[in-house]
Amino acid sequence: MAEDNFKFLSEIAACERGGEQQLDIRSYTAKIKDELTKLEDSCLIDFSNLAEDVLVLHRELDNSCEVLTKIENVVDGFQGHLSEVSETVTKL
Repeated sequence: MAEDNFKFLSEIAACERGGEQQLDIRSYTAKIKDELTKLEDSCLIDFSNLAEDVLVLHRELDNSCEVLTKIENVVDGFQGHLSEVSETVTKL
């Protein structure tokens, strides 16, 4: 089981070596760290761009909810008036 955990390291070493006899773990670690930093920066930029879009969407949803609440109130009022008319017609 322990060999399986580190098998990927030998595969990485074989790919990175490319003709060299040894893999310098320090330089390889620095390379990976640089790549991770670049990816992290890219993710932060993507997140900040999406955050603006999410904020706009949130505002639009709030506005839509307000409009729907107003429409619901109008429909409820109309339904109340129809009930009154229905009662009046029934009494006649």
